[in-house]
Amino acid sequence: MKKSKLVVLLAVTGLLTACGTTGGSSSSSQTSTPSSSESSSENGTSLTSSTSSTSEGLYVDDPEPTPTYDDETPVVTRAFNPLFDSYLDDFSSSTPKGTVEGDAAYLGTPYLQVNIDNTGEEKTGNTPDAAVYKYATGTYALQEYQIAFKLKLIAGSLNLHDLKLGLRGDDSYEVYSLPFDEVYDGDLEPMAELSTEYQEYVIDLNNTISDDSVEYKLFSDGSDSGVRVLEKVLGLHLFVGDDVKAKLGVAEVAIYKAGVKTVLDDFARVDVSKADANCWWRGSVGSIVQRNVKLVDGGTYSVSDADALSGYNNLALSMKGDFRSLLIYPILSGEQGNPISWSEAQDPDGNALFLTSHTYKTAVLNFANSGIEGDVTGFVFISTSQMWVNSLFATNLESKTAELQYPYVDLANAQVFDRFDGRIQASLNDDYEASSTNPDIIAANLYYSLSYNNGSMVSVKDGVLTFDATSLPSAGYIQAKEASSVVNGAHYQYMVIALKGEEGADLSGFRIMGTGSNAVYANDWYSGFGLKTPALDVTNYPYIDANGFVYMIINLQESGLEVADTLDMYYSGTGKLIINEILFANKVAPFDETKAESIGEGGDVDFSSGGYNYKYLGYNGDQLPYLALTFKGDGTADLASFRIGNNGAISWLKDGALIDPFGNPTTDVSLTTESRTIIIDLVASGLSVTDPDLHGHFGDFGDNNGIVTIEAVEALPLASFTRVIDASSHPITYTADGYTYGFGIGDLNNPARYLTLSIVGDGTADLASFRLEFAGATIWSSALVDQTGSPIASIVPSTEGTIVVIDMLASGFDIDAMYGAMHFHFGGSGVGGTITINEVAYMDYSPMSYADLL
Repeated sequence: MKKSKLVVLLAVTGLLTACGTTGGSSSSSQTSTPSSSESSSENGTSLTSSTSSTSEGLYVDDPEPTPTYDDETPVVTRAFNPLFDSYLDDFSSSTPKGTVEGDAAYLGTPYLQVNIDNTGEEKTGNTPDAAVYKYATGTYALQEYQIAFKLKLIAGSLNLHDLKLGLRGDDSYEVYSLPFDEVYDGDLEPMAELSTEYQEYVIDLNNTISDDSVEYKLFSDGSDSGVRVLEKVLGLHLFVGDDVKAKLGVAEVAIYKAGVKTVLDDFARVDVSKADANCWWRGSVGSIVQRNVKLVDGGTYSVSDADALSGYNNLALSMKGDFRSLLIYPILSGEQGNPISWSEAQDPDGNALFLTSHTYKTAVLNFANSGIEGDVTGFVFISTSQMWVNSLFATNLESKTAELQYPYVDLANAQVFDRFDGRIQASLNDDYEASSTNPDIIAANLYYSLSYNNGSMVSVKDGVLTFDATSLPSAGYIQAKEASSVVNGAHYQYMVIALKGEEGADLSGFRIMGTGSNAVYANDWYSGFGLKTPALDVTNYPYIDANGFVYMIINLQESGLEVADTLDMYYSGTGKLIINEILFANKVAPFDETKAESIGEGGDVDFSSGGYNYKYLGYNGDQLPYLALTFKGDGTADLASFRIGNNGAISWLKDGALIDPFGNPTTDVSLTTESRTIIIDLVASGLSVTDPDLHGHFGDFGDNNGIVTIEAVEALPLASFTRVIDASSHPITYTADGYTYGFGIGDLNNPARYLTLSIVGDGTADLASFRLEFAGATIWSSALVDQTGSPIASIVPSTEGTIVVIDMLASGFDIDAMYGAMHFHFGGSGVGGTITINEVAYMDYSPMSYADLL
């Protein structure tokens, strides 16, 4: 029986739970208010019933099957690389970037297409797990909303009884199933049958579930769970019956509350399983039909973008269909050139391009090999045979070499997210109020520490967080969610997690989701470009502490993980996965701020009238590699017009030409009335250290104006890292005509490029007779050189003390053989006397040991 009234239930399932009452009607009075997580109904059309047809605008569906043949011609292919390539058209807009004419159509709205044939032994889409569509969230308390699916039947037949909505309460509960012929909208009206036109099916759970006391059943024994269905809905499952044969289109999944629509999924992506910031997971047995342009019967698509094509030699095209009639007209300096037949075009290796494909494949058309000469600014595509294109980008086939060495991370200055010390949580739960007011949680600089799934299996005690999966069902997962009151992960290059496993735990089922990002599994974590983080049982890895914790150095950008202040951690596996600490850190800085040299006076730069103004920055007389500039604005000015001139070169900040010490372009032009310091690598920024004069230029750029104050101009030296290998005091007396053995240091390993000697002399003895025996060679001081290449033979150590630096590599030592004993010999030339060597150390301009960082 249908309910006669709505029951308003409130269930707190997460920090971001929406407030208010459940919407009571799907009527023309509903409105849509778009925001970052909401969107209006398509083309602004308000809903008049639960199954109203919606205007499709530019949406052009493809009912025709794609070709079943496939040309396997070998060709150069390419996946878009944002480091090197440039999109001519990425089809990311609901409207075409180019121009569509004749029998060409632009698919402006992507959709999920699910092909179902359950008439044989193999079944698909017929279970909540292998679903037409599934979605789970901790952001929205779904039981408080009306649930909407925009659906159409592309082919075949599917009655409402065989189309089912499954409600998920917890991993330990069975999914509660509702056939579509038994669900109702906000006006207590049933659903309309599926048609070949899109209809929006808005389901009101309170009107549908007549008995609001009905409970989820436990997976374990089928008994009542004690949790009412209308009290907790964390996930949705759309699935079908066992004997269905149909092709179903899903254009949108949304929820409504009080007439306000929030779109959960518009399928504007490639990977159907890729989660976003508002869901834990989503997926389908189907695939997403991306935005594309379809050409047939002489239809044309024209697109131009001179900036996107400038400097490139190839066009990569992602296409499917039959290309044998395709003609491509290059646009040269804005004018249409002579046509190129696809069958005559070639890739960079001179191969002919494939002529057909039933799935999207990427071909690379080389301009020169295909007879295209001149300044290419765009293309016109014409085809009489049916084909589709969903990506066009320019490329020179450049690639980045994978990193081989794990980065040196500055753990000493890392920001702690959680060290799990000073508190005991025997288990975690979803009580936000209790967690957010817990003094131990607050003392740990956390807003909360929660779990929305299997919280009894995660604990904090003895300084670690433990996921105990020893009794976890095979299909289950454990979740922990924390938010920091002090960390902003956007300011760091790396997230560092110290992990170890017990009782068979591994990382295959461990994943993390940050703020505004998808969940990233551990097997997709990278420490650097192409350099994956290791497994838990790794032995040859530099970041393992004395307690066996493996410090995973996760490069956030390379791993596709965006983190602000919140972490969602999930574990579905076996045994016990233990976390000792979570940190955020950057690379060890290559510069030494403690040795900064002021090289300029700074002062105000006034370009408030919008005109040009010049400021001499300073004189880098010591040729130091890094420049630190501290600015302050007047509340109006920014750094959009700032550029540095030096040695005939001009480098603009806004263009990313000013490179920081870690190799990243500085592009943030913002400036406030608070001080802001930027540090740049002069050489990497296209500037010179041998030309010491540095010039600042402001203004004469758009409407940029105001007053900028330069508070400090400093040059920074390279940071040096020292490891003492002998701290004993060695007095040595030698003469110009006799031999004296100084001392030896035994069993050395882990060498560095530079050797430093701290020497106190008598003011007369020089180092002309000094020779160093090491690594199978004895080299005299006349050949031992410092960092500048100057021999150390003439150095006379002072009575106050002198630091002598030897470049071991430039002096002739084989650094690969620098192991074993080192011996110091004196006498036989030069000026004799007495010196005392008080310290011998290795020195380099990068850390010499990972162990020193732990």
